[in-house]
Amino acid sequence: MADIRAPEGWPLQEAEISRTAGIILFALTLFTPGEANDPAQEKNAFRLLARIHAEVREFGKRPGEDFIRQDFFIGGEDDDDTNKDIHVGILIRSEGDGETMSIQVTWLERLKADSKVKNARETKTLTCRVRRDDVRILRSDFPPDRVGKLAEDILKAVLDKKRLMKR
Repeated sequence: MADIRAPEGWPLQEAEISRTAGIILFALTLFTPGEANDPAQEKNAFRLLARIHAEVREFGKRPGEDFIRQDFFIGGEDDDDTNKDIHVGILIRSEGDGETMSIQVTWLERLKADSKVKNARETKTLTCRVRRDDVRILRSDFPPDRVGKLAEDILKAVLDKKRLMKR
């Protein structure tokens, strides 16, 4: 491997060159065609989003609200939500001849001073329009190739909550 060094007096140092090269390589992987263009994977993601919508609708509206709102947690192998570090909020509201489903995913990180306390580290949103079984993504902070896996994890969290509520 070639030894890359910044010329004398050049503003970038070696660490900055390495970091810049890493950022460029990472950015290239984001825009490289691959799974995101797989029609079967895309169809599966939309099917999973439609199932999430149907499952969350079954929770129904809370008294005094004209929308459906539910919270879920992803992560951890047990049923204790305090052991999970990803919060998912789903809001479904009627609009015209369909519904809009907003999914907000927040990654939590535990405080070093008190591991029982978590702060939001990052939040991303996916909003889609649902008419019968037709799902269209209106806005997404997620790369297209991550929506399917995300939807799988969310659906599992929804089904787990429904199972726990039946107990």
